[in-house]
Amino acid sequence: MKKHLYSESERNFLRDNIANCSYTELSSKFNAKFRTHLTVDAIEHTCKRIGINHGHPGAKFVKGKHNQFSPTCPIGSETVSAGKVYIKIVNNKVISSGKHCKENWMQKNRYVYEQSYGKLPDGYQIIALDGNRRNFAPNNLYAVPRKISMMLCANKWFSKSPEITLTAIKYCELFYALKEGKNDARTQKRN
Repeated sequence: MKKHLYSESERNFLRDNIANCSYTELSSKFNAKFRTHLTVDAIEHTCKRIGINHGHPGAKFVKGKHNQFSPTCPIGSETVSAGKVYIKIVNNKVISSGKHCKENWMQKNRYVYEQSYGKLPDGYQIIALDGNRRNFAPNNLYAVPRKISMMLCANKWFSKSPEITLTAIKYCELFYALKEGKNDARTQKRN
């Protein structure tokens, strides 16, 4: 695979957008904006190579310091890591390496969504209709396929108004439904 050479505008985009995004979100936004297919690892490596970071320590643990994902935290405890809110949902035993069990914690937006609407389908992600990632009201959480999230990002259709964001989502859903309908019609003509 050919190595991607980052332009100055691409590096500036990474600098401007890394503060409030995980590497996964940043790579989705980057790929949507610049019409590339770079992996999360490639984006993360580039960010580290050019000396930019999230501006927060993430989930790094230092010996002697309090572990925010401690197995002694009671169920229902909340913590913030890498800008995301997590809630403790079970008390599984700590694995032998001393790391916490991933199953003990879940992102709060996903937890609230699944309690209200059922299991999140594979390939979907949850967005906040009003753009506030700390608003966990069930009516503010909406599950969309990643391709729709990318289309919303690429066109800058996220809004502080839940109605406008929902309208943009419905437009994207219609766009993909029509596109898939055209492809089905072409396939039927060939047969």
